[in-house]
Amino acid sequence: VFYKHKISKVYRDVQNTYKLSTYNLIHAHFMFSDGGVAYKIWKSHQIPYIVAVRNTDINFFLKYAIHLRSFGRDILLNAKRIVLLSPAYVDLLLESFNPEIRVQLSPKIEVIPNGIDDYWFKEKVEAKLKPSEVLTLLYVGDFSKNKNIPFLIKAKQKYFPRSVLNIVGANGADDQEIKSLAEADGQVKLRGRIAEKKLLKDYYREADILCILSQYETFGLSYIEAMSQGTPVIFTEGQGIDGYFQEQTGYAVPFGKDVEFEKAVKSILENYARYSKNALASMERFSWNKISNIYTKLYEEFGS
Repeated sequence: VFYKHKISKVYRDVQNTYKLSTYNLIHAHFMFSDGGVAYKIWKSHQIPYIVAVRNTDINFFLKYAIHLRSFGRDILLNAKRIVLLSPAYVDLLLESFNPEIRVQLSPKIEVIPNGIDDYWFKEKVEAKLKPSEVLTLLYVGDFSKNKNIPFLIKAKQKYFPRSVLNIVGANGADDQEIKSLAEADGQVKLRGRIAEKKLLKDYYREADILCILSQYETFGLSYIEAMSQGTPVIFTEGQGIDGYFQEQTGYAVPFGKDVEFEKAVKSILENYARYSKNALASMERFSWNKISNIYTKLYEEFGS
């Protein structure tokens, strides 16, 4: 309701804090919250900007804040580049606008992923030849409803009751339900929030498959961290890393379809060595060194 008031307030603060005439380019990391300010600065000072579009921009602002859609359109039309973290979000973004606007936006779009810490490249392992004798699944993340963890637990219980599911994370609206489901299934292990990379690495290595079945996911670093340890991944179709890989590194499943989840697990297990090998080979593009070079070229192109 007070979005434009907030943007104007931030805009005034930026003007008072920085000498804008000394800047050549603005990088807005979120379309609405940051891009709105960048757009106002462009209008007043003609400083070009690039803007990143994320989950909340598409699945909240553009979807529900109808009164702001024209403002969002103007943010995108006047940006020099529109950065998306996942190929899956390109169509989702363009579908929010009419064909005429899509034609104008498409040439501006560039898909640039987030990178993972160098630690995961240093700790990279050889491909796994086969899964464990007892199937071990892993979830890493928070306990918000968006992450859909109760669905994952129930699907595991229904189709793979003898498997182990390690859940790394805590805090969120589904916290109590997750704890209740885990108590009822001795094979669901709540490991708490883990910040130490070495311990997290051990869980990635121990797992046969990382399963994160969020309703919405802009990107998801946990997928790539798991891949660095030779662990294939299962993710939601049209979200997160879907569309990044031609090779079989994991499996995309439609949101909320437990039969498709069963199919994904079985498919990975049947071709496990290939999935593990492809996962390791594919994570190289997520090096911050490579990604920073891409951004440097953008900055040099539009900020000179």
